[in-house]
Amino acid sequence: HVIADVRSQRDGAVVDDYFEVDLHYANRPRLKVRLTGGCLVHAATNLPRYIVHGTRGSFVKKGTDPQEEELKAGRLPHQDDWGVEPLEFSGELSYTDAEGKSFRERIPSTPG
Repeated sequence: HVIADVRSQRDGAVVDDYFEVDLHYANRPRLKVRLTGGCLVHAATNLPRYIVHGTRGSFVKKGTDPQEEELKAGRLPHQDDWGVEPLEFSGELSYTDAEGKSFRERIPSTPG
């Protein structure tokens, strides 16, 4: 089943600018997916853009997709370094292997 909260948070907003949706799966009762989005968090806060948790680890991704700013600056997708994110926006994977040893590694985004 689906549980959703959709609303306008900004003063004077004429359209909804926030959502939170929880997805529950009948065939996987322990699985829950939560999606959220809104306009009130400034991009400079560098909060995670998404987080994925599993039974043995988590993946956290920060930063914004650089393509929009590159287009505004006149750059085009066919250029060699199109869509390359700064390394500080790489994802971070933390997990425990089958033997119980913990690992943490940076996962750079695929350009484009």
